[in-house]
Amino acid sequence: MDITNWLLIRGLAREARHWGEFPNMLQEEAPKTIVHFLELPGVGKKVNSRSHTRIEDYTDELREEWLYLKDKFPGKWNILAISMGGMIGMDWCHRYPEDIGTLVLINSSAGNLSLPHHRFSSKAMNMVLKLFFKENFEERETAILKITTAILNPDKDLVKKYASYSSENPIKRISFLKQMFAASRFKIPKELKCQLLILASIRDQLANYKCSVAISKHFERKVILHQTAGHDLPLDDPKWIIEQIKYLK
Repeated sequence: MDITNWLLIRGLAREARHWGEFPNMLQEEAPKTIVHFLELPGVGKKVNSRSHTRIEDYTDELREEWLYLKDKFPGKWNILAISMGGMIGMDWCHRYPEDIGTLVLINSSAGNLSLPHHRFSSKAMNMVLKLFFKENFEERETAILKITTAILNPDKDLVKKYASYSSENPIKRISFLKQMFAASRFKIPKELKCQLLILASIRDQLANYKCSVAISKHFERKVILHQTAGHDLPLDDPKWIIEQIKYLK
């Protein structure tokens, strides 16, 4: 049996549980698939771990986890990553080209290709400044969901669920700032040897979809655009992502 292992990497200040139903749906659609979560230091189960100020350091830490998984799970290995996670994925596949067969990027960006206000919108920055010192997790998650998804009025149950994640694993402000700094400094590598699929959302209010278009031009690969979803594409339309993955060899 040919097993495909997918490494899922989230973005800024988000943990494994924020993937929602996407991982289960992916495994249901592809029975020979095994999903693994790699969390950034400073979030989720690693909330007390020290964050880094360079994307390369996140890559190397996550790769150490992967090397342990690789010994336990046979088969080929792919990465599906969103936003800052995509930056880690690009760095990983560039510096360790033999590790990963396919990289799927979702709404990612690079500092040497796109303008700062395209990579992190003024609307998103205003939200961060407004909520940075607030401890009301439901208020914080409501604002985050409004800017990262196409859901204009986020469901109260979803807000409460996400607020409970923040309450259980509250990210330290220094970790958040280090992650932002690392993402802001990321420069895209010259080339990637792995198979590359680039997905982006037209209605992304956090990172303009033109950032993904710039990545596609840089690597001379196709970008597939979702017309109605927001930045958190796995939350808005997980089925659509799975449909795009199906076409991969």
